[in-house]
Amino acid sequence: MRKLILILCFIIPFKSDNPVLATEKTFDDAENAYLQLDLHGARSILLELKKQAALDNETRCKVLRKLAFQDWKFYCDKLSAIDRLDEAIKLGDAEAESLILKSRIEREVGVLTAAEQSARKAYEIAGTTTEMAEAAVEYAQTVYGNCLQNLKANEALNDVWLFNASEKLKEILVKDPAHAEAAKWLLGISLLKKEGEMAVYGWNSYYHITSTEVAGDYLKPHAAVLKKYLTGWDFQVTDRIVFKKIVEALANSRFYSYAALLATDFYGNGKELVVEDAEMEDILAYANYIEILKKETDNYYRKIATSSDRDTEEYKYRRFLQDHRRMLWNRLNLVDHEKQTFSEEAFLRITETYFGARGFTGSTGNFNGYVLCLGHSVNKQIKRINQYSYETELIFTQLDMMVSNGYSSWFWEDREIGGWANANEIVQVRSAYMSGPIRAWKMVTDSMEKAKLSLLISEGRASETDFGLKRSISLKLRLDVLNELYDSLLYKNLSARELYFSFINTYENYVQEASIFAHEGRHSIESRYIGREYMNWNSEKRELHAKFSEIIFSPKPRLALASMLAVMGDSGHGRANERIVNILLEYIENNSEQIQGFDSNEPVLAQILLLSDEQIKDCYKKTDPLYLNLKIN
Repeated sequence: MRKLILILCFIIPFKSDNPVLATEKTFDDAENAYLQLDLHGARSILLELKKQAALDNETRCKVLRKLAFQDWKFYCDKLSAIDRLDEAIKLGDAEAESLILKSRIEREVGVLTAAEQSARKAYEIAGTTTEMAEAAVEYAQTVYGNCLQNLKANEALNDVWLFNASEKLKEILVKDPAHAEAAKWLLGISLLKKEGEMAVYGWNSYYHITSTEVAGDYLKPHAAVLKKYLTGWDFQVTDRIVFKKIVEALANSRFYSYAALLATDFYGNGKELVVEDAEMEDILAYANYIEILKKETDNYYRKIATSSDRDTEEYKYRRFLQDHRRMLWNRLNLVDHEKQTFSEEAFLRITETYFGARGFTGSTGNFNGYVLCLGHSVNKQIKRINQYSYETELIFTQLDMMVSNGYSSWFWEDREIGGWANANEIVQVRSAYMSGPIRAWKMVTDSMEKAKLSLLISEGRASETDFGLKRSISLKLRLDVLNELYDSLLYKNLSARELYFSFINTYENYVQEASIFAHEGRHSIESRYIGREYMNWNSEKRELHAKFSEIIFSPKPRLALASMLAVMGDSGHGRANERIVNILLEYIENNSEQIQGFDSNEPVLAQILLLSDEQIKDCYKKTDPLYLNLKIN
């Protein structure tokens, strides 16, 4: 399937490396265009920068990596991407970063020996723990893919590669116990190595579980099954009832690809079901369904990023989605589905009931086009939201193992849609919140990361562009909050592991309270109390109101504000973020005498750093119609 997608991609028309720009642009301008989902604008700037002979070495390598990434991701031009990366590697700046991207490209086109070499070298020369983790995960994905190829060909697995992958992942998890990608791939590698106890360790690390007892209500029974049967298991399928329980526990904890791996007995011929029954057949059918769906959805996003005829691409994708759903429907053995005629409503209900599938199709706050958001429930609870005199009781649902999280998440990769809400439910995309705590920890504990941040903040302050200055302020606001948190925990006499998890869990709480309960809760309150009028509001107005609540009801308003400063552009979220900043700038100008350290010689934007949490809250309360009216007409 992957090869077919590549062939299709090569027919996309692609243009010259010689655009003509009216004015000289910077790398920051390219980044800003990219954040606005403007691929062609970002690419034009990068191509122009690449031609500049006086470009410094560091910036040239950044430009080459960005162009290589675009060559591959959007235009499926592997040869051009590899050439640019080889050039960047020769220049020597951030070599590990270039090698990791090169390994990814080599892996995805099936050149796994080269991918293994690139990832291994990246791991060996990595200058930071972040680079080490990224290289280890890339290495593990390459090894896992190689093993799948060998299994299909009835060939022996590469035990040396498996051992190396396992050791690298374990080393990362010692340093970063909550590293989700490392944990996920350790689970898969351990299943291939027939190491049940280490598989459980990987599963627990992925879900931030130190023991079965502390698992959430939904995950607890699956954690118990895996601990009971995987620990000490010899991986011989002698008890088929036990084997089926392991497969179902993996599936019910949403590791469908690993469940399918075990269900087809990769220890034997890798093709036949070990336990012949309806439930196992349905797990395999669903795993296959979401694998194909992900590949085709990614291909659709690639086409709408590069095609001028989005309407045609949308029509084709809608047809694919409908046909693919019907194909799964016809394969399933579920008892109650056999008594029904296929419909979209029945399909969505069945797949949610039996596989935890949740999501929607349509537009998002970042992209006004047809997209798919689809993940799987891993947690559900009741949450009461109270903002001023308004209350609502919501179901809080966590989704994980996303098949797709919309076009913007696919486009950016390092930013995701964090969730959505209606009058009765808040949905959180867990993966959007998993890497943040780890990055936050590194920002205050990793000397190399701290040095990089310090340089970025200094460069941003010296920048002559609003984008550079906003990025600098965003980083500084975030760093100040994280340093305060870290310092507060140092006085509690915690062990190293306790300190790590206390920091991670507290940070997660900061973000969840602001971006999920406050932000999505505001959407829910206004939807409930305003009703039809609310549905007529444009995206910018809805998001602006939600961002008022996200800041005002955040445990750390400066942290919430930092996220908004980082992303602006021509989308509902982007325009709302811009208004958030402008409101604050006006507040600073009108209240300069009350701001300690205010300097009229400095840009007003830079003096955001002087504001306290209470001043920031006060600014938005004075603008928030929900606070000012205390009654919705």
